[in-house]
Amino acid sequence: WPVYVAGIQILTTELATGHRIGFLSVLNGAVKYWPRVAGLCIFVYGIFLLIILLGFFIAGVLGVAGAFGPAAQLVIIVIALGLLVFQVWLFCRFFAYTLFWQQFAVIENLPAFAALKESGRLAQSGRDLPWYQRPLWRAALIFSLWTAFFLAMKIGPEWAMLRDYFLELSRTQDPQALYQKMTAAMQSRGVDYQALALNVGQRILQPLLGIAFVVLYLDSKPDAE
Repeated sequence: WPVYVAGIQILTTELATGHRIGFLSVLNGAVKYWPRVAGLCIFVYGIFLLIILLGFFIAGVLGVAGAFGPAAQLVIIVIALGLLVFQVWLFCRFFAYTLFWQQFAVIENLPAFAALKESGRLAQSGRDLPWYQRPLWRAALIFSLWTAFFLAMKIGPEWAMLRDYFLELSRTQDPQALYQKMTAAMQSRGVDYQALALNVGQRILQPLLGIAFVVLYLDSKPDAE
């Protein structure tokens, strides 16, 4: 994954600037950056994982609220809502801070924390431009479109299975029986060639997200024409 991330940056930059580059040249260049990119991947995705776990913690807090009295329930709900607002703010803040870390780590060859610092600075730049032309909002639009596309490809072929799961969840009270029913249903389905084809197509199109962010980075640099 780190080699793939670095390779996308190198290949897209060379093609965007009108240069030709071979596969081995991209691979050799990407391998040089993999320790830095790997460390940043662990840090960035680790922080996002912790933020997601905070959401599960909030759900757990709401789950135990029923064991208390009305007054205590009200206090727990207020605390959970406050944590939820904090989680959303934390996610948006860190998302904006890490939008362009891949480009600064590879294209600009900056150390890890310097790449994160410059990523946040570039994301917050363009204050003199209309809001929809600022790097932060353009990046958020690109990521939102890709997420919607990704969910459409994932949920479409699995919608029937999800529907059956929720129906069984509403009927069955025993978790073990529910698990056995869903396992038997999945085994009886066999190979879903439509889901397999969509998954392969998604993997083929996945580099488009990285390419779009490189192009946005090149277009948003302060010295870009």
